[in-house]
Amino acid sequence: MARAVTAGASLLVLAACSSSNSGDSHVASELLGTSLESARTAMPESAAVLIQDISPVVGLEATYREGLSDDAWTVVSACSSEERIPESDLVEVAVVPTASFTEAVKERMKDGEFRDAVTSCHG
Repeated sequence: MARAVTAGASLLVLAACSSSNSGDSHVASELLGTSLESARTAMPESAAVLIQDISPVVGLEATYREGLSDDAWTVVSACSSEERIPESDLVEVAVVPTASFTEAVKERMKDGEFRDAVTSCHG
C-alpha cells in the first residue's frame, strides 16, 4: 500500500510537495468522485500519498485519521507528480466524508472549487 501522510496545515503539505524530485504536477481527474479506498488502488505502492481532509468546506469538522475506513471518504480534488498515476511517486488528494458528497458538493467539485485544497495542483 502507498505511504500516506495526512496534514492539518498547508505548510506541511507544501514542504512535502516541494521535497519531491518530480517535475510538474498533474490534475488526477480520474480520481474525482471516487472513494478514497478506490483511489488508493490506482496509486503505486511506492508513492507518497498526501491526504487533505477538507470537511470544513461542507460545514463539518475535519476528522480524517489514517486507519479509518477509506470507503467513508470521497475524493474531491487530486494531483499526481506524473501525468499517469501508476507512474507517480507523489499523489495528493482532498477528501470529504462520503455522506456529505451531495449533488451540490459534486457540482462544486466539477466546477473546480476544491482545486486549491491540493497544493501540488498549482504550477
